Amino acid sequence: YVCGGLGGWGEFRLRFLSLVYGVVGLALLVNLGNRLFGSRAGVWAMAVAALSPALVVYSQEGRMYALFLMLSAATLYFGMRNVEHGINSAEFTFRSPRFALFILFESALLLTHYFAIPIVVALNVLALVGLLRYRARLHAYVTWLGGQLLAALPLFAWLIFIASSPGSLTLADEPRPNLIEFARQTLGLSLTGMRDQGNQLAWLYPGAITLIVLASLGAWLFNRRRASLVIAFSMISLAFAFVLTTIVTSFHPRYMLPYSLVLFVLIGGALAGFREGSQRRAIVAGLIMLIAGSLTINGWSVASELQYAKDDARDVAAYLRAHATSEDVILVESNDYTLVYYDHGPAVLVMIPAETEADALRDLSAAIGTRQHVWLAHWTVSTQDRRGYWRYLLAQSGNLIDWTSYRGYELTLYDMQSPLHAVRLGDHPALAFGSLATQRWSMGLLPDGNAIPVAIEWQRTRDAQTDVWTRASVGLTDVAGQRISGVDAALLSEQGQPSTQWPANQSSVNYYVLPIPPGTPPLTYTLSVRLYDSQGASSDQTLGDVHLPQRLDTADPY
Repeated sequence: YVCGGLGGWGEFRLRFLSLVYGVVGLALLVNLGNRLFGSRAGVWAMAVAALSPALVVYSQEGRMYALFLMLSAATLYFGMRNVEHGINSAEFTFRSPRFALFILFESALLLTHYFAIPIVVALNVLALVGLLRYRARLHAYVTWLGGQLLAALPLFAWLIFIASSPGSLTLADEPRPNLIEFARQTLGLSLTGMRDQGNQLAWLYPGAITLIVLASLGAWLFNRRRASLVIAFSMISLAFAFVLTTIVTSFHPRYMLPYSLVLFVLIGGALAGFREGSQRRAIVAGLIMLIAGSLTINGWSVASELQYAKDDARDVAAYLRAHATSEDVILVESNDYTLVYYDHGPAVLVMIPAETEADALRDLSAAIGTRQHVWLAHWTVSTQDRRGYWRYLLAQSGNLIDWTSYRGYELTLYDMQSPLHAVRLGDHPALAFGSLATQRWSMGLLPDGNAIPVAIEWQRTRDAQTDVWTRASVGLTDVAGQRISGVDAALLSEQGQPSTQWPANQSSVNYYVLPIPPGTPPLTYTLSVRLYDSQGASSDQTLGDVHLPQRLDTADPY
């Protein structure tokens, strides 16, 4: 806030602040390595960290992660200095500059991110061991404990504020990672700076595990006591971090970025013994340099792949700034807060927190009110509206007049013709598709004739795991059997579960908006549906006939 107030809120200045945090973090890492394993260890640790894709990536983002890493390094450095030197001396007091800096950095660390808590817990466990080992006097225990309470005081104040704010402690409806998933995602981000959501980086993990083992062994051969201290800290902090993932609202592997400091220090300690004359140390150090270099090169090759590029919220906001007016409303999912940060122009932006259909209808109706133009910014990886219910409601009550696609986003503009209303399903003769069936659906034609909204209630008729289709294809065919339009979508429950996970007799309404190509002759067409998966498809079954009016326009917003 101070930096923005002094230098302005330009993107360069905000990113530059993260760069400063990253560079200062490297300087602190050098000192941490120096104090643990000697001067050469600090230089090696900094060299490996400076080339790390994860640290470079997050030292360019206008977020707190570079600050998180810097404060972690500062807290560990000053914490170790206080425990190892002077805890029995008269200088170990609150008036000591060294102790005051430690408390200041630790307090700032706790306020930066809640995944700092495991780091502080592990530091306190080792500090207690150190106090016992050095046979500290009572005043040292009192000073240390008092300092920890003082450092945590701002965090307690913040927690009271959060607890008193409605909705702040709402848990996210997402699965918690198991231990293997936790380790896999943490390793993936540490190696590449990217989140490995589909286990696409599995080929890097054997090398990473080998590097961790060799770095620990090399550091232990160089200085057993210090290496044992660092390894113990790592194991304790990682164990508490995993426990934290089971109780917090959500987990992203970037929260673990500061935990990579331990690996850099261990690599520095192992390479510091390279010139000590021991053949074993030389072999281990050579293998470490080979594997670390290979992982760094491969990590950068992954980080530079287009599939890992950031979603383009910036251009979405620029488009809205140029085209949306103060009379418009922009609807975004509540789990996409990125777009809110950018200047999107004069239009009102409303985040929709709804997770159920009833809540979505209520929240969308309240946000739209009497406005004529409605923008829907859909984040393609959003966990909300997986079945396209919001788009169906908007298409049912308005005409799509613009559609723009960006990386990670779809931006649509509707001209509202009537208020939103609930879906009205009609009863029909049952259509059977193996273990799935339907006898309730609705279909209509939009006023301008450019799309047909279709809602189908699917039901799981038995528990058999065979012949359960996973996707639906709704199509429009002419009298000659030619398909002139179609739309495909996964079969999902309201909770986002695929049809293979539905219990017997579970039903779920899925939504489809079928575009009509301009120039389609004004005749009667057949609307049909088929189900399919990767192994094959069912036959088409008829939902009904639709008579299309003549379209005089040539625009195709779809």
